[in-house]
Amino acid sequence: MVKRQRTPSSPRIASASGSIHTSSGVLSRQRSSKVLQKYASTRKFERRHELQREGEHIRNTSIVVYSKRNPDEEDTVMAAQWRIVEALAQEQSIFRRLAQCISRTLGTATCQDPTVIMNHVLLGSRENAEDSRLLNMLGITHICNCATQIGNSFEGEFIYLKLNLHDAQDEELIPHFQTVAKFIKRVERLRGRVLIHCISGVSRSPALLIAYLMIDKKIPLLEAYNMVKRKRHIVQPNQAFRLQLAKYELMLFGASSVATTPDKDWNFYAWNEVKNQRKQ
Repeated sequence: MVKRQRTPSSPRIASASGSIHTSSGVLSRQRSSKVLQKYASTRKFERRHELQREGEHIRNTSIVVYSKRNPDEEDTVMAAQWRIVEALAQEQSIFRRLAQCISRTLGTATCQDPTVIMNHVLLGSRENAEDSRLLNMLGITHICNCATQIGNSFEGEFIYLKLNLHDAQDEELIPHFQTVAKFIKRVERLRGRVLIHCISGVSRSPALLIAYLMIDKKIPLLEAYNMVKRKRHIVQPNQAFRLQLAKYELMLFGASSVATTPDKDWNFYAWNEVKNQRKQ
């Protein structure tokens, strides 16, 4: 006796014409076929692909890429729990903190290792992202690669979000603020640890991290900027990125924390022009 195989029910409804009716409209026959194929092949790995769907609306630009080899998130985080606990214990030890304080005071602090910004977020460099031993020792489970020049070194071992961004004056970061914020917020919810990096951890990745602090933690720009720069003194997003952060704060909170600050990092032509226009 041959048993009939049960097919998984889809959240989308296919019409007789071959299109799929969704809450957002009707997909074409060709696109609906791709959607159904993708749904059938990835249903088994629904938790992993839940993350990939976060960036579906902009993935066709090839700027944001979720690795196809990403392992299951919950399994990855679970396996890393003991490493995370050990790393936090070392980072929070009084001797480690005292040594860091002395180094900052004497001006001898270096940024060779990733910088702990929050317990679940570390800011680092290309070298950090290419050091498997270091990543495992720190309990890293997710990696946000913000540089177009470098690839993902350990696909299949960590959960990767890749943003093909340049450290350039004409690079647009604002469209990716929410994507990165959701990625980091998800890591925190899963109790994992994420390394966000570019080439040196100076411009691209700090700017995106600061945006996350504004979006998810509701921290004003000036406070978030100083917090990150205090912990990693080499941080210096380029002027275009600082301008985008300043504009985004206005959109997010309806007010600016960097409009009147004497900090020279916020005294540059493009931002002063925006402030003057707002006064008129």
